[in-house]
Amino acid sequence: FSGIVAALSGFCSFLLQEDQKHNLERVRRVIKSALGSEVNTLIKVIPDLKEILGVAPDDEPASTENAWNRLRYLFQTLFREICDESCPVIMLLDDIQWTDSASLSLISSLLNDKSLKHFMFIGTIRVTEVDKEHPLHK
Repeated sequence: FSGIVAALSGFCSFLLQEDQKHNLERVRRVIKSALGSEVNTLIKVIPDLKEILGVAPDDEPASTENAWNRLRYLFQTLFREICDESCPVIMLLDDIQWTDSASLSLISSLLNDKSLKHFMFIGTIRVTEVDKEHPLHK
């Protein structure tokens, strides 16, 4: 998830700018409201969220059986909450032909989430690196 985490870290840096205090407070409020103690899991994956949300108490480790579904749910909830009319989000990931299958699955779940509004994803590829068997063709 390194590209997605890097993009979200950039978003956190953006929110911490002096002129973004109104967005910072809104994002902090809606994420904490929507995710409650589950923010701990996201902070483990996206450490820069700690600056936005504050230090959260440790929680129980997730079972590996449901870890992927939980993480996907948390990412979708995060994006649903931070993307709104006053703060639309555009995520640009370059060279996604090198993206691992888990990241592609996460991106796909975000793009197929009909309740996610005010979000745009732009992915660039090198067409010379993508053949008909590549997962991006799906």
